[in-house]
Amino acid sequence: MRISAWGELPEFYTWETGANDWNQFTALKDPATLEFEKFDPPLQVKYVHYWDPAGDPTDTSLFYLEYSGFGNLWGIPGHCVDRDSGEEVPCGEVPMDTSVFDP
Repeated sequence: MRISAWGELPEFYTWETGANDWNQFTALKDPATLEFEKFDPPLQVKYVHYWDPAGDPTDTSLFYLEYSGFGNLWGIPGHCVDRDSGEEVPCGEVPMDTSVFDP
């Protein structure tokens, strides 16, 4: 009887490699020291948006953004959402000089 490790282990990892760019290991090596360069992971930024700063301080939305260097801020919603349900809704007519996400 053969027992598969995949079904018995609580956690396991796999490594895949191949001929495509997306499944090859790529790294930068310092030619002077032959050491691999180290990179910091993107910074996680927690942003709290206050919908009515003069009103109820609990009327907020929380966003987790990711900053990975100059010009690379990710996580800003790309569509309008219903504040009660979280469902995507049409943004409606918004003048070009106005942010959709302004309260």
